[in-house]
Amino acid sequence: MSIHRARTCVGVVAAAAVSVLAAAPAWALEEIVRLSPAEDPTGSNGFGFPVGISGSTIVVGASFDPPGLSGAAYVFVRDGLNWVQEAKLKPSDLQPNAFFGTAVAIDGERMVVGAPFIHFDFRGLGFAYVFRREGDTWIEEAKLVSSDSHEGDSFGHAVDIHGDWLVVGAPLDGFVIAEPAAYVFQRQGTQWIERARVTADDPTSWSDFGWSVAIDDDLLVVGAPVDDGSELNSGTVYVFRRDGIAWILETKLDASDAAPGDAFAWSVYVDGDLLVVGAPGDDDAGAVSGSAYVFRRSAGLWSEESKLTAYDGFTSDEFGYAVGASTGTIVVGARLNDDSAKDSGSAYVFTDNTDSWELWGKLVASDAHVGQHVGNSVALDALCSVIGAGRAAYVYWLGAQDNDCNDNCADDAADIMEGTSIDCNANGTPDECEALPDADGDGVSDCYDQCAEVDDNLFAPDCNKAIPTLSGWGALIISLILLVGGKVSS
Repeated sequence: MSIHRARTCVGVVAAAAVSVLAAAPAWALEEIVRLSPAEDPTGSNGFGFPVGISGSTIVVGASFDPPGLSGAAYVFVRDGLNWVQEAKLKPSDLQPNAFFGTAVAIDGERMVVGAPFIHFDFRGLGFAYVFRREGDTWIEEAKLVSSDSHEGDSFGHAVDIHGDWLVVGAPLDGFVIAEPAAYVFQRQGTQWIERARVTADDPTSWSDFGWSVAIDDDLLVVGAPVDDGSELNSGTVYVFRRDGIAWILETKLDASDAAPGDAFAWSVYVDGDLLVVGAPGDDDAGAVSGSAYVFRRSAGLWSEESKLTAYDGFTSDEFGYAVGASTGTIVVGARLNDDSAKDSGSAYVFTDNTDSWELWGKLVASDAHVGQHVGNSVALDALCSVIGAGRAAYVYWLGAQDNDCNDNCADDAADIMEGTSIDCNANGTPDECEALPDADGDGVSDCYDQCAEVDDNLFAPDCNKAIPTLSGWGALIISLILLVGGKVSS
């Protein structure tokens, strides 16, 4: 079987994979917030596909944004207990039909946004743009184009960034004159230098090599979902390893039970020795029900560890359309799952249980409706996950439900440590989650009122029982004491 093609985001050890057909989850994990553009809450500009997250920053693409399908990318940041829109990004050389925002990726203070510039006649050059955050402002740092660019290459269809390296996929490169490819760039200061053009070792024009990409430290993964791997259009994953500034093909991976039209490698994610591959065309639970495969690297060798499927998988669910992983957790999108309504979509959360992956929860939208396509993109960082859908994106906390009592997608202990929340009674629970006494009715707990009174002239209040912060005069006095003490001791 095959799925509808749409824009997304060493050696090999042969091993029998463990198929994971999980039982129903204990609960549907809690949705923290629904994100949408400030100027258009309906998200009619294609908002929600794709998504990326790094720490307390989320980026969401909107490739249909006007004028003329030029596209946009939206940035949201966690501000205390809320998520707020920080920026709407457009390229400096805005062009119609650029589809800027088709692919996004973020790592720390930098992000990359793909603009494959695909017209209906498959003409036009693709680009990728790098943005750097300074304060609360995002600055366009670079506009990337391949060294051998030409019309119809779809450069920018897929992107990923990690540290000083980024990768851009050009899966339709073969539509005109050459084989599809992926391009690797390295940052030097504020310049991005193309270091490699990687291709399959058995290139064909119609493998869609570069349809999906992922990079992590010295590993690069490139998906070719319609490559004739083990079967016709079954799909193949290519793993490259960095040697200095060169990227060398390390291995090719196929599914152990590959079948025609599986679309294995439609989506990929790599994190250290863990590799997750989506195969939304797999037919295990009906035509195009989908699956995802987990590979693990040990002593330089990759082996297939598990095959993940939905406990309620059904025909045309496209489970595996998007995949992501972090801290022992895997999220798999099934954008056409009929959980709440026809093609409303959902995402499934699996956790690493040492020798197996267990289904822990299922993510559905609070406003689920027909054709919503929740799960068409996924991203997670630590235990905070963002799931893309048609016209919206949804943020979920994937940790224990009692570890994020204020629903800001951050661990309560981190909130207290960072000062986002107050824990005046030092019981490990943010005060806003407790019914604490408030005798004077000022909306602030008595405990906080009392600890705030400590602020005389030297120390500012420390209601989290952490190291006191010095007020201006206090800091000056302590500095003088240290200065005098240093002179005496010398």
